Amino acid sequence: MQGIGCSKPSRVNEVATKLAACVSAVSNWCAAKHLQLITKKTEVMWFGLATNLDKLSLADQHIQVGPDNVSPSSVVRDLGVFFDSELTMKSRISRITSACFYQLR
Repeated sequence: MQGIGCSKPSRVNEVATKLAACVSAVSNWCAAKHLQLITKKTEVMWFGLATNLDKLSLADQHIQVGPDNVSPSSVVRDLGVFFDSELTMKSRISRITSACFYQLR
């Protein structure tokens, strides 16, 4: 599942609240279908320019998912592709380069 929200840095608290409500609804749906949402494996990432990301307080960046408080990650993996919070693809390029050098050796 992926949840997406967009706002200015000053209104990030609203987005965090909406995302937490969305994840809670998904968790309730899973429970109704006798499934379990594993909150320990849930990842959160805030995308944006470095200047805008620096404006966010640590309290605003966390999202409450059930009993757990999820901290934001700087790099996440989605369908085998690594994304960083500034969308520079540095982590992806680094991992590809590392794998190529390993194969050359």
